[in-house]
Amino acid sequence: MKIVQNRPIAEIRSSLKLTQSEFADQLGVGQDAISRWENTAPDELSIPAKMWKKIEAIISSFSKPAALAVTDKWRKAIAMREILYSYLEDKGALLKFDPKAKKDFSSILARSLVKPRIAFMGMSDTGKSTLINCLLGAEKLPAEWTPTTAIVVYIKHRDDRPDFIKDTCWVFKMESEDKPFDLTCLEEESRCSPLCVGKGDADILRDYGVRDGTKNTDEIVAAVLYLDSPILKDVDLVDLPGFGTGDRAADDFAADRIGEYADVLIYLSRSNGFMSGQELTALRMGIQSLRYYESKENDIPPLGNLFVVASQASFIDDVDKLDRILIDGRIRFKNILPSTLRTYP
Repeated sequence: MKIVQNRPIAEIRSSLKLTQSEFADQLGVGQDAISRWENTAPDELSIPAKMWKKIEAIISSFSKPAALAVTDKWRKAIAMREILYSYLEDKGALLKFDPKAKKDFSSILARSLVKPRIAFMGMSDTGKSTLINCLLGAEKLPAEWTPTTAIVVYIKHRDDRPDFIKDTCWVFKMESEDKPFDLTCLEEESRCSPLCVGKGDADILRDYGVRDGTKNTDEIVAAVLYLDSPILKDVDLVDLPGFGTGDRAADDFAADRIGEYADVLIYLSRSNGFMSGQELTALRMGIQSLRYYESKENDIPPLGNLFVVASQASFIDDVDKLDRILIDGRIRFKNILPSTLRTYP
């Protein structure tokens, strides 16, 4: 119950998607009480223990959304990859492939035939991990009311797990001082295993992957989490560390290397601070490194792989005010785009 008491009442109500009146009805109090609680600082708030228990019960009664239903379209690509690997193994010796050439071909396959990566980026406490948990249909990533994710978390389907990895989650350190963790190392046990600093179930992310984790250190940079969720059959999800915590080097690094993490970028911005100056700076850097896929043949527009989501919209009760905020944010965002893209709707 202490965890609940540390949350502002407005944030609890918002997470339940209830109006003040609806929340008051659930608790059996007047709307004026909810308004008073929301306008009182958490450390000055005095609510009876029995009322906190009611709030806890309401939170528990709200069911989580089911996992996103998708069609498995990656099966053909997997079959093609296996055919090509088999060709290298069976025909390589017959055709007297040079061992180095064979290894190079295998490396090209490992880097080329990979699932698209959808990365989630935003300032701390915008709801990235919460959104990912909703898509997965399971509470697998640490998601609290304070900044949490401190490392890059790759989420893959459990069928993609190499034979030498027996655990749900592996945590990795940097390969060298100037070389962060490279996901392609999962294809090579001799390269991957020495970089692993922790292994176990998803709960180890609370030790290694959050800012106040007991085992979090500067050398720990990534984790790979293997889960059974429909969406992971077609794509990999990537939870990027939230920025805006005061660590300028970490903020710049994350934005400057978006192209290494993402084929599609979903950027979350809190509605009550939509498209702030710091966010626009990060997005400008991110756009420069994000891959371009525009194509007339496939009807993909410029920046068609970038989506900006206004999160926590329920904090703003006035719909007209929310509309103005979104329009103003869109204009500010458009102004940071390269001139070749500004004329695009």
